[in-house]
Amino acid sequence: MKKTIIPIIIGMFLISFCSAITIYSGECRNITFPNIDPVNITVTGNSSNMDGFTWNQTLNIIEYCFAYNYAPDNFTLKWWNYQSVEESVNGGSSSGGSAGYSQYNTIQGGLTKQVRVGEVISFKINNSKHLLVVHKLNETSATFKIQSTPKYVTLLIGEEKKFNLESEDYYDFSIKLNSIQDKKADITIKELFEETKDDEEEETQDTQDKET
Repeated sequence: MKKTIIPIIIGMFLISFCSAITIYSGECRNITFPNIDPVNITVTGNSSNMDGFTWNQTLNIIEYCFAYNYAPDNFTLKWWNYQSVEESVNGGSSSGGSAGYSQYNTIQGGLTKQVRVGEVISFKINNSKHLLVVHKLNETSATFKIQSTPKYVTLLIGEEKKFNLESEDYYDFSIKLNSIQDKKADITIKELFEETKDDEEEETQDTQDKET
């Protein structure tokens, strides 16, 4: 007996769903865009002026963030060129302790903590508020984003970096990547007060010593 294979064609409608995303004040979210070309953004349904909302594009990855003081709002974000991606967002809500954002930490004596990708550590330096976001993580390194003025830093295990967040004349913040285990980065952040010119003078002196 000859077997006959009968092709069955099932008509399907393409339906686009835009699920609601909840993102808290001080948090960031990454989405993957279908291509790497520059995109535009359209915001609809917002009741606020979007102050404190920022976004940037790196190849086909779009990252958007809400500042720590962003007021609660609901709206739709649409990034587009010849293709598009939409997200319906409940943004700027208070985390109530359920998300990565928390009360501002005191880091004068140093703060050591284990953090995952997307987790946020809030801290103050000279009463100015800042956020540290775990941006990327692999087995040997971690990338962090420091706000309010966005700065990105990638550290290898055991590496430490100093920053001048409040003044160009002195370092006031440092971050050290102690270890990485179970998809968590063990880090130490600390408030500093170290003049930046000391490093420049030491480098100059070292150069002079080598020349002599």
